[in-house]
Amino acid sequence: MFGRLVWVKGQDLAIRSLEHIPGAHLHLFGEGPFEGELKLLAKSLSVADRTHFHGHITNVADAMASVDVVLIPSIWREAFGFTAVEAMSLAKPIVANNYGGLSEIFTHNQTALLFKSPNPEDPDPKKVAQLIKKLLNDPSLGTKLGQAAQSHYESNFTVPLMVDRIEAAYSKIIAP
Repeated sequence: MFGRLVWVKGQDLAIRSLEHIPGAHLHLFGEGPFEGELKLLAKSLSVADRTHFHGHITNVADAMASVDVVLIPSIWREAFGFTAVEAMSLAKPIVANNYGGLSEIFTHNQTALLFKSPNPEDPDPKKVAQLIKKLLNDPSLGTKLGQAAQSHYESNFTVPLMVDRIEAAYSKIIAP
């Protein structure tokens, strides 16, 4: 996982999901006020030895390239997830909460595996774990999803495309 260690990013959900994926490891990249609580949670669930806190990193792409699955379990309505776009650009398999802007960036079973729950702010860790295990057990599915996500990124989210869209929006606003 990548980003600030704050409760709305869902790192606690990731740790609770890890409990249901024997042998898997969780890598958390980032710093924040929730770090101490997350370490206590990992210890209380007996997954501290498989939960790795890397702190702040400067090369996100290298770190992201080193993981098997990118998990984006945000439990708040992210407007636009930079982690999502970075993972897509690298063709990484993604598991994400089908909530907020993430539900607009991804298509379930096409560009990512999305989990949805009756209360999107309190997803079931077992369901998240099932999706992660699905990707870990079927690398070809991960490759397929990653490639589709990368294609979606290249068609919609590159810097030149985003600049063109912003310029077009400004042109509409200032045009006589």
